[in-house]
Amino acid sequence: MLYRIITVVLVFFFGIRSAITQEINFPADAVVNVALPPYNADSTGKTDATEAINKALEDNPSQGAIIYLPQGTYLISNTLVWGSGQKNTILQGKGIGKTIIKLKDNCSGFNNAGIEKEMIYTGTDPAQRFRNALRDLTIHTGLGNPGATGAKFCANNQGGIFNVIIKSGDGTGKYGVNFAYAGENGPLLVKDVVVEGFDIGFYCSGAINSQTFSRITLKNQNQYGIYNNGQVANIEDLVSINSVPAIFNTSSTSVMTIVGAKCTGYGEADQVPAIKNGTGAIMYAPFHLDLRLSECH
Repeated sequence: MLYRIITVVLVFFFGIRSAITQEINFPADAVVNVALPPYNADSTGKTDATEAINKALEDNPSQGAIIYLPQGTYLISNTLVWGSGQKNTILQGKGIGKTIIKLKDNCSGFNNAGIEKEMIYTGTDPAQRFRNALRDLTIHTGLGNPGATGAKFCANNQGGIFNVIIKSGDGTGKYGVNFAYAGENGPLLVKDVVVEGFDIGFYCSGAINSQTFSRITLKNQNQYGIYNNGQVANIEDLVSINSVPAIFNTSSTSVMTIVGAKCTGYGEADQVPAIKNGTGAIMYAPFHLDLRLSECH
């Protein structure tokens, strides 16, 4: 049984809603604890933990395993890759700010702005990536890694990203989450997630099979908060603090529904739309959208 001690906190600091503060506790036999033998992943942030975490993923493929990272900082220098079959795997932390996966500064392979490289990879087509999830942790790109993407994430039918912060250490990076690389991605849910920095927060594409976002916060992107090129995207309770558009819903096959959004602009935000809808793209926003400029930085 999973025991959760949950405190719901909804606060605004410069307009940023905090995620739900959760302390996650598991019985020892319910998870694969990467900090224990045989993996012994370092949780101090001083020693590279990539090999240990990848070994745990490799040893427990597609069998419903919860790969658990206890409280601490896990330094990585390469992509964390799901094991064979690339499904039915959950990467689980102790909670936001408690479990941190941090990329080494100026890390080889991630430090070229022209070449994308992801910190986490959960598999790609076909649409068999059932029950993949990232839960209750912080993903941090470090400094000097402009080619970094927080995760190339694929899940189908049951899966998603829950209670996660994805943060660029210096504002650079390709995508917070890249969903677009997989042509058959979804249905999936992204809930209580904050993305800070990167060129694009969430990159969506392909008409299969819908992606739903609930209570997401986007801050300080360089190009767009969400870029949707052809996906069916459903958004509830969006907060954006940006000098660039919160959303670009482009392409004639893009379909988007927005139920509640607060988009606060700063800098040169008055020169661009808060929400941009491309020619032929469909957008349905039946409820109030709060779009404003402010002096927040």
